[in-house]
Amino acid sequence: AVVCFLCGWFRVPDTVASTWLLATLIPFFSVSARRLHDTNRSGWLQCVSWVMPVGTIMAIRWLIEPARD
Repeated sequence: AVVCFLCGWFRVPDTVASTWLLATLIPFFSVSARRLHDTNRSGWLQCVSWVMPVGTIMAIRWLIEPARD
């Protein structure tokens, strides 16, 4: 997120910013899914944050919970 913010701040060309976004997209989704699995939730629940604005708040809450067995 910080790199994307800096790309916008320094007006980096769109191709560079898009390349950075695509390079970090898959690792972001895999870490989020792993974290949701640690809390005994499906990795697909990260799609909730795409559907509705309240979903983003719910997803953040799920991601900061401690791991369950």
